[in-house]
Amino acid sequence: MGWPLEKIGCSSDGGSSRARVQLALQLTTLRGRLMTERWTATKKDDNLTVLNQQANMVGSVEVSH
Repeated sequence: MGWPLEKIGCSSDGGSSRARVQLALQLTTLRGRLMTERWTATKKDDNLTVLNQQANMVGSVEVSH
């Protein structure tokens, strides 16, 4: 990861890009859980709905930044 030093610590967009990466990871995790739930459970529709809402929430936060 040969990033210049000033980019790591104190650049103004460093924080927001780190937050974006974190959101992307969270979204990926949620999507993974969603897929797993879909495959393993047919009677857990409430669970799927909750996960869907979470994924949508994270997605909209990601877009707005």
